[in-house]
Amino acid sequence: MTKTKETKNSKLNECQVVTGEVRLSYVNLFEARGFNDADEPKYSVTILIPKDTEDGKRTYNRIMAAIRKAAELGAAKHFGGRIPTEPVHTLRDGDTDKDDLGELKKEKSPELAGNWFMRLSTKFAPVVLRRNDVTKQLDEILNPMDVYSGMYGKVSLTTFAYSGDGRRGISAVLNNVLITRDGEPLVSRLTGNEFDEFED
Repeated sequence: MTKTKETKNSKLNECQVVTGEVRLSYVNLFEARGFNDADEPKYSVTILIPKDTEDGKRTYNRIMAAIRKAAELGAAKHFGGRIPTEPVHTLRDGDTDKDDLGELKKEKSPELAGNWFMRLSTKFAPVVLRRNDVTKQLDEILNPMDVYSGMYGKVSLTTFAYSGDGRRGISAVLNNVLITRDGEPLVSRLTGNEFDEFED
């Protein structure tokens, strides 16, 4: 490999991040889906990064460094040759981020509070792994029922610059997922109590 290629690959590697432990939300890792018929189906997950842990802060800083590197690498193609000092990006603050109506998202999604969050997606099926308690080896999870919103894991992602349709900024693609432990499910389930008032 030439020195030029090695340098280029090294810079691209700076756009790749393996997070510390994060919580998984809006898990869609086994079937590609689109929000509507016009969207390209993708696999996706939203990661919740705790603000109050050193691991969470390190993850935030690593992602921000990867965002800055993607802005640098994409300056010529996407930012008119200038490296943006504060590029628009998809790493958000769960305590302050608002929806299109100006309402705090954490009011409807309380799990966002106290976290940074980032939605990740990919056109290609990610590998989802979990360490076997007996063999200590990493086993691939094949059953979608074994992975749910609320679990904890580590995620591999790669940042990239984009432009088009009047927008430009930095986003990230999902690579793979390592499940680390179970957690309280974020999807509420009905218990059947709604039928108590009805007689036979």
